Amino acid sequence: MSVQVSVKNKAHIDVEGCDEVITFDSNEVESTYLNIEVKKSASCIWAVRGKNLTYCTDVTNMSAKAVADAKFNDTLDLGLQYVDGSFTIDGVTAVPQIAGQQLSYTIPQINMNQTVKICFQVKVL
Repeated sequence: MSVQVSVKNKAHIDVEGCDEVITFDSNEVESTYLNIEVKKSASCIWAVRGKNLTYCTDVTNMSAKAVADAKFNDTLDLGLQYVDGSFTIDGVTAVPQIAGQQLSYTIPQINMNQTVKICFQVKVL
């Protein structure tokens, strides 16, 4: 379930002059909370040594605006090894940053109501 909420804010300045206070109002700004849904799945519930598993993560932007530079991070268990060249974004091969057991990738933009599917394979050690 998703709930989208926003917050609004406005400022004003009071200036004294000629025995009266004059108020100047700012424009009102509105900020919408991000509403991102992240769901992960595995190709199999059984981990078998020597076999590969495919992990997929669906990232859905249910916010009222596009999201830029979303940073995806996934830390693999020590019993898993990333399979080189298997990382895809919406079916297109991409290259994640790898530091130890952590995979990272910056998604340039997720438009409103868009789902980005990130998939990769790991070998069970």
